[in-house]
Amino acid sequence: MRSVAVGFAAMAEASDGVTDSVAVGANAMAPFDKERSVAIGAAALSSTGSNDSVAIGYAAMETNEDGAGNVAIGGYAMQGDGDGFTSSYNTAIGFRALYLITDNAGYNTAMGAESMAGTTTGAYNSALGYQSLYSNSTGSYNSVFCYQ
Repeated sequence: MRSVAVGFAAMAEASDGVTDSVAVGANAMAPFDKERSVAIGAAALSSTGSNDSVAIGYAAMETNEDGAGNVAIGGYAMQGDGDGFTSSYNTAIGFRALYLITDNAGYNTAMGAESMAGTTTGAYNSALGYQSLYSNSTGSYNSVFCYQ
Protein backbone atom coordinates (compact mmCIF):
# COMPACT_ATOMS: atom_id res chain seq x y z
CA MET A 1 0.00 0.00 0.00
CA ARG A 2 2.98 2.38 0.57
CA SER A 3 0.84 5.02 2.25
CA VAL A 4 0.66 6.54 5.74
CA ALA A 5 -2.50 7.24 7.73
CA VAL A 6 -2.57 8.83 11.20
CA GLY A 7 -5.81 9.71 12.99
CA PHE A 8 -9.29 8.34 13.58
CA ALA A 9 -10.62 6.87 10.30
CA ALA A 10 -7.82 8.50 8.30
CA MET A 11 -7.71 6.90 4.85
CA ALA A 12 -10.61 4.63 5.87
CA GLU A 13 -11.84 2.28 3.18
CA ALA A 14 -8.68 2.75 1.12
CA SER A 15 -8.15 0.04 -1.46
CA ASP A 16 -4.96 -2.00 -1.66
CA GLY A 17 -3.97 -0.05 -4.76
CA VAL A 18 -3.63 3.28 -2.93
CA THR A 19 0.04 4.20 -3.01
CA ASP A 20 2.28 7.09 -2.09
CA SER A 21 -0.34 9.04 -0.12
CA VAL A 22 -0.30 10.62 3.35
CA ALA A 23 -3.35 11.31 5.53
CA VAL A 24 -3.10 12.98 8.94
CA GLY A 25 -6.21 13.91 10.94
CA ALA A 26 -9.61 12.52 11.77
CA ASN A 27 -11.35 11.37 8.60
CA ALA A 28 -8.59 12.73 6.37
CA MET A 29 -8.82 11.03 2.96
CA ALA A 30 -11.75 8.88 4.09
CA PRO A 31 -12.97 7.23 1.92
CA PHE A 32 -10.11 7.40 -0.51
CA ASP A 33 -8.92 5.38 -3.50
CA LYS A 34 -6.51 7.67 -5.35
CA GLU A 35 -2.75 8.01 -5.38
CA ARG A 36 0.08 10.45 -4.72
CA SER A 37 -1.93 12.85 -2.54
CA VAL A 38 -1.49 14.52 0.85
CA ALA A 39 -4.25 15.44 3.32
CA ILE A 40 -3.45 17.10 6.64
CA GLY A 41 -6.35 18.18 8.84
CA ALA A 42 -9.67 16.77 9.96
CA ALA A 43 -11.93 16.01 6.98
CA ALA A 44 -9.27 17.14 4.49
CA LEU A 45 -9.74 15.49 1.08
CA SER A 46 -12.46 13.34 2.62
CA SER A 47 -14.51 12.63 -0.48
CA THR A 48 -13.46 10.00 -3.01
CA GLY A 49 -10.51 12.22 -3.78
CA SER A 50 -8.14 12.80 -6.62
CA ASN A 51 -4.67 11.93 -7.77
CA ASP A 52 -1.76 14.28 -7.22
CA SER A 53 -3.52 16.70 -4.85
CA VAL A 54 -2.58 18.44 -1.59
CA ALA A 55 -5.11 19.52 1.04
CA ILE A 56 -3.96 21.14 4.29
CA GLY A 57 -6.47 22.52 6.79
CA TYR A 58 -9.82 21.62 8.29
CA ALA A 59 -12.19 20.43 5.51
CA ALA A 60 -9.76 21.54 2.81
CA MET A 61 -10.85 20.07 -0.54
CA GLU A 62 -13.47 18.09 1.39
CA THR A 63 -15.80 17.31 -1.53
CA ASN A 64 -13.26 16.79 -4.33
CA GLU A 65 -14.55 13.71 -6.13
CA ASP A 66 -12.31 13.46 -9.15
CA GLY A 67 -10.37 16.67 -9.74
CA ALA A 68 -6.62 16.15 -10.13
CA GLY A 69 -3.60 18.30 -9.46
CA ASN A 70 -5.29 20.64 -6.95
CA VAL A 71 -3.68 22.40 -3.98
CA ALA A 72 -5.78 23.74 -1.08
CA ILE A 73 -4.17 25.26 2.00
CA GLY A 74 -6.34 26.76 4.74
CA GLY A 75 -9.50 25.92 6.62
CA TYR A 76 -12.35 25.16 4.20
CA ALA A 77 -10.11 26.02 1.22
CA MET A 78 -11.62 24.56 -1.97
CA GLN A 79 -14.23 22.75 0.13
CA GLY A 80 -16.80 22.61 -2.66
CA ASP A 81 -20.55 23.15 -2.73
CA GLY A 82 -21.40 19.87 -1.02
CA ASP A 83 -22.34 17.94 -4.17
CA GLY A 84 -18.75 17.06 -4.97
CA PHE A 85 -16.57 18.61 -7.65
CA THR A 86 -14.33 17.37 -10.43
CA SER A 87 -12.36 20.52 -11.25
CA SER A 88 -8.60 20.17 -11.77
CA TYR A 89 -5.39 22.20 -11.56
CA ASN A 90 -6.58 24.82 -9.06
CA THR A 91 -4.62 26.45 -6.25
CA ALA A 92 -6.41 27.90 -3.21
CA ILE A 93 -4.44 29.39 -0.32
CA GLY A 94 -6.30 31.01 2.55
CA PHE A 95 -9.37 30.48 4.70
CA ARG A 96 -12.35 29.63 2.42
CA ALA A 97 -10.39 30.37 -0.78
CA LEU A 98 -12.28 28.90 -3.79
CA TYR A 99 -14.86 27.78 -1.23
CA LEU A 100 -17.86 27.00 -3.52
CA ILE A 101 -15.97 25.38 -6.40
CA THR A 102 -17.99 22.91 -8.51
CA ASP A 103 -17.22 21.34 -11.90
CA ASN A 104 -15.35 22.88 -14.84
CA ALA A 105 -13.57 25.44 -12.64
CA GLY A 106 -10.04 24.58 -13.70
CA TYR A 107 -6.76 26.45 -13.72
CA ASN A 108 -7.67 29.02 -11.04
CA THR A 109 -5.31 30.57 -8.51
CA ALA A 110 -6.84 32.12 -5.38
CA MET A 111 -4.60 33.51 -2.66
CA GLY A 112 -6.04 35.28 0.37
CA ALA A 113 -8.84 34.64 2.83
CA GLU A 114 -12.12 34.13 0.96
CA SER A 115 -10.44 34.88 -2.35
CA MET A 116 -12.73 33.62 -5.14
CA ALA A 117 -15.02 32.15 -2.45
CA GLY A 118 -18.09 32.42 -4.68
CA THR A 119 -16.52 30.96 -7.82
CA THR A 120 -18.39 27.86 -8.93
CA THR A 121 -17.47 27.17 -12.57
CA GLY A 122 -15.18 30.06 -13.57
CA ALA A 123 -11.83 29.05 -15.07
CA TYR A 124 -8.41 30.55 -15.75
CA ASN A 125 -8.74 33.21 -13.02
CA SER A 126 -6.07 34.68 -10.76
CA ALA A 127 -6.96 36.49 -7.55
CA LEU A 128 -4.64 37.81 -4.86
CA GLY A 129 -5.91 39.54 -1.73
CA TYR A 130 -8.61 39.28 0.90
CA GLN A 131 -11.97 38.56 -0.77
CA SER A 132 -10.55 39.26 -4.23
CA LEU A 133 -13.00 38.10 -6.94
CA TYR A 134 -15.27 37.12 -4.04
CA SER A 135 -18.54 37.36 -6.00
CA ASN A 136 -17.23 35.92 -9.26
CA SER A 137 -19.38 32.87 -9.92
CA THR A 138 -18.85 31.82 -13.52
CA GLY A 139 -16.48 34.45 -14.94
CA SER A 140 -13.28 33.27 -16.61
CA TYR A 141 -9.95 34.82 -17.64
CA ASN A 142 -9.91 37.44 -14.85
CA SER A 143 -6.90 38.73 -12.93
CA VAL A 144 -7.39 40.73 -9.76
CA PHE A 145 -4.74 41.79 -7.27
CA CYS A 146 -6.39 43.80 -4.54
CA TYR A 147 -8.56 43.80 -1.44
CA GLN A 148 -12.12 42.80 -2.40
